[in-house]
Amino acid sequence: MTGFSASQGQAQNAGKFCEGIKTTANLVGCLNTYYEKKKLELAVAFDEILLSLSDDDADLFKETQQKWVSYRDTECEWEAHSEEKESLKRVKELYCLVRLSEKRQEILHLSRSDIESQNVYQGITPRWENVLNDSYGDIYWKANSRIKGDFNCDGQEENFILGIKNDTSNRKAGFFVVGLIENPSIGQPSARIFDVPLTRKSDETNSEERACNDIAQIVLQQSLTEDTCEPSRVVVVTESCGEFALIYGQDGFDFLPIDVNRSDEGKMN
Repeated sequence: MTGFSASQGQAQNAGKFCEGIKTTANLVGCLNTYYEKKKLELAVAFDEILLSLSDDDADLFKETQQKWVSYRDTECEWEAHSEEKESLKRVKELYCLVRLSEKRQEILHLSRSDIESQNVYQGITPRWENVLNDSYGDIYWKANSRIKGDFNCDGQEENFILGIKNDTSNRKAGFFVVGLIENPSIGQPSARIFDVPLTRKSDETNSEERACNDIAQIVLQQSLTEDTCEPSRVVVVTESCGEFALIYGQDGFDFLPIDVNRSDEGKMN
């Protein structure tokens, strides 16, 4: 019974090809069909990567793939040989071929991804996130608000994220902050925060203040062309107080309110 359960788990991805099988011959047939499908998908993935490589890298990639094919065949031959019953050797070999082909396709996809994606795959917390939590551990960060991009056109990626910090000075409800994390590809990231004001005046002639505690979203506004990069701004949108912008200029970073009527800076407390 244990052996059957293990085989069932291995063939789970081939379920639609092997549904309703009743004989070993049926099993061999459906697994072989599924394996041919996986081989075709793997060949397509290989060709797509090959077309994106330089000549030198393409030669190395071909050599790597040939070595993997040799490993696959040797490994699956060994696994089949370990099966005592002759009638099940091909089944064991096909399970192996399917499993390794699926894994190889996953690895090829992952090999073209960035470091952060590989961190996620391995369950490793990104460097920028560790720095942010170490520097501002008293802030609750809203993970689903995070955006990223080359904010100041320095060739390095920046991360932006909304957080909520308790206002311990007057025991009021928490207020929003924007976290900016400069995330170089090598070395240690650096983090800073910008407070979203608790209140904002309605206009220059009105002393009435509105609470700014209803942030709706955070947006990265960036103009990109093939040849140039223009510095971006991060816009924090609130329902009661309009918009605030994190802007990069000659003197560094500024966090300013946007006057919705004049499309420039407004007044804030």
